[in-house]
Amino acid sequence: LDVDATLDASVDGELRRVTVTVDLTNTTPEGLPRYLAGPYAEGAVAGEYGGILTLTMPAGAGNPTVDGARAVLAGPDGPTRVIGAEVRVLRGASTTVTISFDLPVAWSSVDVVPSARVPPVDWTAGSRTWAGDRPVRIELDDLS
Repeated sequence: LDVDATLDASVDGELRRVTVTVDLTNTTPEGLPRYLAGPYAEGAVAGEYGGILTLTMPAGAGNPTVDGARAVLAGPDGPTRVIGAEVRVLRGASTTVTISFDLPVAWSSVDVVPSARVPPVDWTAGSRTWAGDRPVRIELDDLS
């Protein structure tokens, strides 16, 4: 599964809307044995990717929304908040999931931290691009 994420932000009064758009592309090749290509879930087909896309947000985030997938979890996670959406992507297909949340406009930056994913997520924020294999601090005013 190739994963590309774009971070954006806009200001509306006292709130800043932060949006993460995630593009998922299933690159599972044809001809793999069943133990690799599946299917693993009821109703799935060989080569289909099924999983939960999660995003960890600052604890001060409010009004989280998900577009492009069905939200299946949301809530506190230690000093942060997490939201998750069920995704299913057929072999050779792509899908886009957008997760947004509000922060007070005074909140000036967010840290994008790596997941345990291999290969890492490819990120874009404004004019910056990076492989998500290291923490990166993003100044939100640079995106608004």
